[in-house]
Amino acid sequence: MGAQPLRRWLALRIAWVAALPLAAVAALVWIWLVPQIRADLEVGQQALARAVSGQIETYLRGVRRQLDAVAGLRRNLGYRPPPYWFDPLDAHVGAGGVFEAIYLVDAADSVHSVGLPETQRDRRQDLIGLDLSRRDFLLQARERRETVWSTVFLSAVTGRLAVALAVPAVDQVIVGEIAIEPLAAFLNDLPGRSDLVALILDHRGQIIAHSQRALNGQQLNLNHLPVVRDALRDQFATRVFEFEGETLVGTVVGVPPVDWIVLIAQPRREVFRPVVTVLWVMATGMGVALLLAIVVGWALARDFSKRFALYIEQAAAIAGGDYDRPWPASHIVEFADLAKNLQRMSIAIRQREQALLASETRFRDLSTMASDWFWEQDDHFRFTFFSSGDATVGLERSGIVPARLLGKTRWEMPIDLTAAQWIAHRALLEAHQPFRDFEYRLRLDGGGERWSSVNGQPLFDSAGRFAGYRGTGRDITERKRSEARQRLAAAVFEAARDAILVTDAEGRIIAVNPAFTTLTGYGETEVRGRSPRMLWAERQPEDYFEAMWEIVVSEGVWQGEFWARRKDGERRAALANLAAVRDADGRITHYVGIATDITALKAAERRIEHQAYY
Repeated sequence: MGAQPLRRWLALRIAWVAALPLAAVAALVWIWLVPQIRADLEVGQQALARAVSGQIETYLRGVRRQLDAVAGLRRNLGYRPPPYWFDPLDAHVGAGGVFEAIYLVDAADSVHSVGLPETQRDRRQDLIGLDLSRRDFLLQARERRETVWSTVFLSAVTGRLAVALAVPAVDQVIVGEIAIEPLAAFLNDLPGRSDLVALILDHRGQIIAHSQRALNGQQLNLNHLPVVRDALRDQFATRVFEFEGETLVGTVVGVPPVDWIVLIAQPRREVFRPVVTVLWVMATGMGVALLLAIVVGWALARDFSKRFALYIEQAAAIAGGDYDRPWPASHIVEFADLAKNLQRMSIAIRQREQALLASETRFRDLSTMASDWFWEQDDHFRFTFFSSGDATVGLERSGIVPARLLGKTRWEMPIDLTAAQWIAHRALLEAHQPFRDFEYRLRLDGGGERWSSVNGQPLFDSAGRFAGYRGTGRDITERKRSEARQRLAAAVFEAARDAILVTDAEGRIIAVNPAFTTLTGYGETEVRGRSPRMLWAERQPEDYFEAMWEIVVSEGVWQGEFWARRKDGERRAALANLAAVRDADGRITHYVGIATDITALKAAERRIEHQAYY
């Protein structure tokens, strides 16, 4: 967002201050009045829905009492042929105002007898013997031996929507098809607004009756509506929903005997029309207030911004290095304090600049004298800094001039790594992880090599975004060569055919090679910390060993033959060399002994002497 003049900024803020009270009042109207209207609506709709539910219950209870009376008559009279029941059943059906038909169903789920309205009685013979075995409610009533209500279906007599009640009676079942149209009359006679919507739904969400006559008789299922779906789960509440292209606010109430639902709803636009009118009036007032506040604020801000212009000019002078320029005086306390604090800030900036210059000089001197070199990379892993001095001699020996690496990445250096090593190291960098002692080999133009060890730490800016790496590097070529020599010496030590043992400066064994174990039968753990004299088969006086060590100390090496005793007791002849190892100051740090098995040679000498004697 671009910068804007102070006068405009202040004028807009003053306008906001003027508009804030009106906005707060509008918010209170919305927060308090809307829930109040919604609560009143919910109470009214619940009362109306319960009244409809009560009328439906009364209507259905009357239906059940009539069918219970027919069932009682069946139980009292016992079995009678079909014609016997025509008159009693026709009497209960009457003109068809309540019942579409009353069936007496036998044990085979076939119509035994049927009562019909006067206009439909000529169809009686067509219905006798009708198979009702597929009616689930009939099977449930027979199995449970209790009254069961059906779902809404089309009557086979009138072709209109109806609901049935099945009442068990001995081995037969009384089934009454109840007309739905009287229920629609309840909804059409409801008091209230003309835009009121009232529906009766069955336990599947299908419309039974609607306050709009055009929808009566249509098998529409509304279980996709949230308010209906919740009611089918016994969660009755007031909800907003869409129906026939309009947004409604509705309340649901259950009809317990048949698990039906009564839904009373009104268009949301009509419910909240008073709130919308109030908000429009307040919005008009807010617009007028904003216009007046902008005009007044613009005039006040123009004078106020002139004062700030003086301070902007002074700040620009400090940015140019003029720290001694006096600040403008003001009779306003806040401006006077601002000038005083800005003057202190300019003095602090000068001091920090001097300290920064000294710090940079100190860092430059230290980096020149350090044994490690320092480097930095940006967020694209391009080198942006390399220290100079003796530490970078190793790089320069390999033909790499640090100054020429600026702007390049690590992957552009002649580093000898395998593809897997490159991938692992690059993944570490791209994950912005620190790394320590990362070693790599530099290939020299002349065919030689130098080794370096690098440490790196990721950098992040004040917002936490990755900004690059900073680290150190060290030439470890000599260390690598020393390690190579040590590995070679260790390999020779392990592969030597002669027995080798190493002792500390006090003559205690600290290491032996596999040939030693072959010669003596002792493993390293069995001899560690013991004196080599344990290997002598013959007991020697103390003077013998003292003389041996004196020769080693004075001449550097002792050589001689001796008989050694193996761990299993066997005697073996050995030719031994014992030498001293000294450090750079001439102090003895270790002794190394090498023994060659000459048992076979000694045996051959004895045979020759024996033959010469005889």
